[in-house]
Amino acid sequence: MQVTMKRSSGGIDSVVRGYEAQEVRDVSPMVIVAVDPISCVLAQYETFLGRFTDIEAYYIFEFTKYERVDKRLDLTDLTDILTPEQINIFLQSTIAYENRKGYNKFTGIFITKLLQNSYDAGHNEFELRVSSATDMHYVGVTLLGTEDRLFSVSINGNGGMFFGREARYCQFTVNGNVGWYCGYRANNSYFTINGDSKSNAGAQATNSTFFIQGSGQNLGHGAQRCEFTLHGKDLSDVLLYKNPPTKYCTFKTSNRETLDNFFHLIGTSTNDSPEHDFGNRIIFIDSDGKEEVITR
Repeated sequence: MQVTMKRSSGGIDSVVRGYEAQEVRDVSPMVIVAVDPISCVLAQYETFLGRFTDIEAYYIFEFTKYERVDKRLDLTDLTDILTPEQINIFLQSTIAYENRKGYNKFTGIFITKLLQNSYDAGHNEFELRVSSATDMHYVGVTLLGTEDRLFSVSINGNGGMFFGREARYCQFTVNGNVGWYCGYRANNSYFTINGDSKSNAGAQATNSTFFIQGSGQNLGHGAQRCEFTLHGKDLSDVLLYKNPPTKYCTFKTSNRETLDNFFHLIGTSTNDSPEHDFGNRIIFIDSDGKEEVITR
């Protein structure tokens, strides 16, 4: 069968001549819902807290003390980026969870991940207001800055145990006290503590500086090439500095009692026997701020 196609003589005009335009109906405007970044992070924080029972929260310190990292502490999926101001607002929002077991530990871990995310995105100069009745543990653990852009964190309040542990290229200021092992194994970092330090600040740290306005105990056990300034009383009462040895460190103080304790516990290259010459120096700071290397 042959099909014959007949060309229209009217062209495009004949196609559209009979077309009747449809009435345009009202279209509802598009509604864009702004997502509050802090609320999103709080939701993840609640989930994080829910990973542990109260009993587990009590023992969670072991993840640092014994190098056993609980997989439930992994925050790799937390990729949100908050500004320094938003991080501080988030921290204040967590006070509602203060009565939760492990609050001061889990919150410190969570805040540290937010700090690193924000720093990696280009932010810096973080200032945290810790209004909790308890110390905030683990803040700053393994924070990583760069030599030409130090990671700067200030805390108005107390830093808890392991504050700044294994931090590299960081600069910390705490307007309060710090707990055990502040700056443990830190590298190329600076710590200014405008309060007291519990035991072992700067233990096994390298190329770092610690300034403590108040009292301290067993500073720099096993540290190398560090500087420690302790203006308050040295509360050390055991000989810890030979195993592992503290090497090539400088210890400064303006406190005469602390000066005597430094000599008893640390020793220097001038008063140790040759086989125990670890190159440490002890400096006394007088009332005018003048520094004098003390030898005995």
